[in-house]
Amino acid sequence: MAKTYKGAIAGDLILEKGDDASQVTSIGGSLDVRQGAQCDLPQVTSIGGYLDVSEGAQCDLPQVTSIGGSLYVSEGAQCDLPQVTSIGGYLYVSEGAQCDLPQVTSIGGYLEIKPRGKLTAPNLKTINGEPISAPADQAALLKQVADHALAAPENFTMSDWHACGTAHCIAGWAVHLKGEEGYALEKKVGPATAGALLLGTDAAAMFFLSKDEATGRLEMIRQGVVA
Repeated sequence: MAKTYKGAIAGDLILEKGDDASQVTSIGGSLDVRQGAQCDLPQVTSIGGYLDVSEGAQCDLPQVTSIGGSLYVSEGAQCDLPQVTSIGGYLYVSEGAQCDLPQVTSIGGYLEIKPRGKLTAPNLKTINGEPISAPADQAALLKQVADHALAAPENFTMSDWHACGTAHCIAGWAVHLKGEEGYALEKKVGPATAGALLLGTDAAAMFFLSKDEATGRLEMIRQGVVA
């Protein structure tokens, strides 16, 4: 049976399909939007805990400016957060999910974007406290990654970040090409986040592709075609 929620929610809020929370004014804990649910919270300005948008769910939070915990956007889900400037925990965008964060500047934890996941975050400046490389540096390094990864088949793997000291995946090559600085960054924030910091969030959506698909994308990049 569908439920209606109103006013201030001191703890966590779980929304099932058909529930109405349009009159909720604040959420002190976490927000869990279950499979297929529609989450429309026009009055809420912050979420104290995490935000979990489950498979096929849609989340519209036009006034929320901060999420205290992590943000999980599951397969096929859509999350529109036009005013959010910070995420306290990590951000996970699953396969086929779409996450629009036009104003976000910082992600406190790690970042992981699965294949065909889409993250729009043009103003993102830091992940896990580390600065993102300038767009020109991202593009130049990505071109180098493509050149080195495709130089010989044995140099490229998508089953591990680094293999046998000479083969690397996309993120692994970015780390390797930055030398000691890259490996230090990887040790601090992990390979996926290090790759995102060095290559940008668009490239991060390629980190979990199959080898065949990743090879095709890198070939486009090597030829100067937008992947």
